[in-house]
Amino acid sequence: ASMSLFKARDWWRCQCGSGEEFDNGCLATGRLLQDLQQFVVIGSHSGILRIFKPVKGDATGTESTCLEKDLRGPILAVAIGNLISEGRGLAVLHDRKLAVYTLSCTQGHSKGGSAYSLRLAYEHSLKKSGYNLCCGPFGKVERRDFIAVQHLDAAVSVFEQESFSFIRYLPNAVLPGPMAYLPASDIFVTGNSARVVEAYKYNSLAVATDAQDDPKSRRVKHEWVHNSGELVLDIRAWPRQEAVLVLNYRSVLCLSEAAGQPNWTLRFEVPPAAIMPLTANWLVASSTGQLLVLHENELLWGAQHSATPVQLQLVTAGQTEGLIVALTEDGRCDALYLGTDPSLPIMNPSSAFRDLDVTRLDGELRAIQGRIRQATSGASLPAVKETADLQLNFHVAASSRPIGAAPEVSVTVQGRTKSHIQEVQLCLQPPAPLQVSQPRLTFSFVDSSHPLEAEVQFSVGPNSTACAPASLQATVVATFTSTAGSPKCVQSVIHLPFSACVQPVLPEKQARCKLTLEFNKPPVPLDQLFPELQLPELEPGGQAVAFRYLPDSATVTLVASQTASKYRLQGDSLDQLTLPLRELRQRLRGHHGDALRCNLACPLPLPDYCELVDWHWECRQRVASLDAQLEQKAAQFRAVQKRLLAKFKDKTAGSLQSLDLLLESAGEQAMSLAEEAEAARQALRASGQRVCAAGAALAELLQLAGPAEQLGSVLSDQLDDFPECGLAEQLDAALTHLLRTGLSRSGAKDAMVSGAGRLEPAKDVAKLKKHVQMLCEKLARGATIAPLPAPGAAAAASAAAAAAGSVAPTSALPVIREPDSRGGIGGAPSGEDFLNGSLNASQQFMSPRAADSSKKQRHKKKKKQKKHHRDREDGEEEEEADMFGSARSKPAPRELEKASALLAPAAESAGFYD
Repeated sequence: ASMSLFKARDWWRCQCGSGEEFDNGCLATGRLLQDLQQFVVIGSHSGILRIFKPVKGDATGTESTCLEKDLRGPILAVAIGNLISEGRGLAVLHDRKLAVYTLSCTQGHSKGGSAYSLRLAYEHSLKKSGYNLCCGPFGKVERRDFIAVQHLDAAVSVFEQESFSFIRYLPNAVLPGPMAYLPASDIFVTGNSARVVEAYKYNSLAVATDAQDDPKSRRVKHEWVHNSGELVLDIRAWPRQEAVLVLNYRSVLCLSEAAGQPNWTLRFEVPPAAIMPLTANWLVASSTGQLLVLHENELLWGAQHSATPVQLQLVTAGQTEGLIVALTEDGRCDALYLGTDPSLPIMNPSSAFRDLDVTRLDGELRAIQGRIRQATSGASLPAVKETADLQLNFHVAASSRPIGAAPEVSVTVQGRTKSHIQEVQLCLQPPAPLQVSQPRLTFSFVDSSHPLEAEVQFSVGPNSTACAPASLQATVVATFTSTAGSPKCVQSVIHLPFSACVQPVLPEKQARCKLTLEFNKPPVPLDQLFPELQLPELEPGGQAVAFRYLPDSATVTLVASQTASKYRLQGDSLDQLTLPLRELRQRLRGHHGDALRCNLACPLPLPDYCELVDWHWECRQRVASLDAQLEQKAAQFRAVQKRLLAKFKDKTAGSLQSLDLLLESAGEQAMSLAEEAEAARQALRASGQRVCAAGAALAELLQLAGPAEQLGSVLSDQLDDFPECGLAEQLDAALTHLLRTGLSRSGAKDAMVSGAGRLEPAKDVAKLKKHVQMLCEKLARGATIAPLPAPGAAAAASAAAAAAGSVAPTSALPVIREPDSRGGIGGAPSGEDFLNGSLNASQQFMSPRAADSSKKQRHKKKKKQKKHHRDREDGEEEEEADMFGSARSKPAPRELEKASALLAPAAESAGFYD
């Protein structure tokens, strides 16, 4: 139909000159600066280059014009991409010249706005007349785009930015045709005068030679070919569908990217003018002025347009995404959206003439008020949850880097708000050893029309700490001032990819630390689980992959079993296996679902963890020793200075008595000690990170035996090593609290005891290692960890029970209990405990004599109970009591391997190579 009920609405419009001509290829949209602002670039056959930044409502295009320049030569095609080493560039194709420009902006402080300038980056002289061009990451290079120019004799010249690469003649081509590049498969697709669509691999063009008389020369061979049967007008790549759209004179053809097989074809009654692929659909403009949105060959939407475009593109202007830019052959450029506006007013039925029943409305009001009183009687209103004024979103760019290059991850940070906030500051804290290009971002204000947008890069720098990360979560904290003037804070997390800090290497057979995991699902090949770790030297479907952390040179190898569903992780130390352990479980869970179960098929690496703890303690002792020596040497340096000052102030000149030499020697020794202390502090920080990473790995392995989510907060990878309270004190306090409350037989009573108070500096780490050993032993014997009560829950329960006139039973507290040797559950309260609690609560109401008598009786009864309990306690309870300070008995020494042997059987070496 020539008529449409819907019309394409103009969002922005401009007219490029008068009497100028434009064709397909003269329009390009994209980013030209470092920010996310997109531009519209139009070049005419008269040589005028225009750059616009669309503004809504600009009907003439004068306010949107950024730059207009005469390049003194007809412009055949323009393209935008990463064409220079510093960033974005604009490629302009002339008859005998290819030029690449960069755009710069100078911010203005007056009403005139910003000033834009165009600078020539480089240019190439063409030996033959050009026809069209396309750009892209030829050869799958990273973060760079190359340019391919097609000449009038169908030859193709390739330029690798500033340098000329090669020129090739396409076979069976006399005249040029449209050309497109497919980045996924690294293929050029072109249409020639014989109404044939051909595809060529970039590698085949690069290695081919044009010597006709040499029998050993490599000819250019096409990857696939398809006869369209019509004259080909345009070819557009469709990456989301892995296909190619071919615009013919009367039809549109969709070909598969891999083999060139036709997926579908659609023939039109009127000739189509331009096509443009979208995400899942595609857009076609007809010669009668219609814009049609189709899903394959099915029409979804149609809108009428007042002009016939020769090229279509998409652009994002401000906060408006998905605007359709249509360029006509006479220079009219429109930014459109396919919406509808009602042409006739919609009359709503007025309720002013309705009769109101006052009696009925009064009854409804009374009923609603009664329900409100009933719902709020005896209970407080729920707290209103305040919504965050700033919402942070992150888009992690999935980039493929060549083997051997340093990994770099680009993350786009976007913040949206419905209100006006000021003094916005973003602080980004990446996990070690990663570094961020801009750790602090500042914005004067953010509102609905000016959202927060920034792009940062995460990479491993040359000054990064050589350590293995336990997680790849970067913390983002945003502080700002709300509309009411109060400071607020929003925290979020960026999940970085696994390839951010690792580099694939060849697997190694020898390793010091090994972990074997057994799953209940069939094995998945490692090249499918970790495709980023594949090397050209490895065979597809291999059983081993490896990587090394950057900048560390330690190698971690992952091996899959040949006969069973087992995987082995091996490296030099336990902390290096934390990240691959988490990644392996997460990817297998994503492949198999929640039904996946995992068991540890090797001894628990408790000795490796204790070795790291010992090393961290040695580094800490060395730092303390160096600080003491530095303080002593600084005191000596100051004493010598005072003696020298006294010598210099003396009126009678005398000998310095070699004080100058002593001052120089003391200064040199102090500087040497300061450098050693700084190196020791760096080693202490690295060892602390390794202990935290190893503790996280130990917690992951202990959770395989049963539900123990609290271990993630006890053996955490986010602990900070402070001088006053180091890792040893923090870990020992957390483990002591867990063993006292959750894993003790009298946990119900101990859980009501308050915190231990001030932490004392640790004298050694023997107690810490003993607590870790006890934790592993108790979990190995079947102890389970239940959720601990929320803060204030016990006090609230006691207050409610006291208000009801009864004593709150201590069994209301959720406690971790382990099986008892007498067949019961340890930690269950008895009636005597309740009686003692009642006597303690009522002691203040007794007379002094009655209180003394009652106190003596309770003392005798308590001694009798202690004697009774002491007689029936076994060796385990005595050892546990001794661990917490009681001197009833001395525990027998145990080896560290006993706890690991209780948790898991010995590793089976069948199916693995050693």
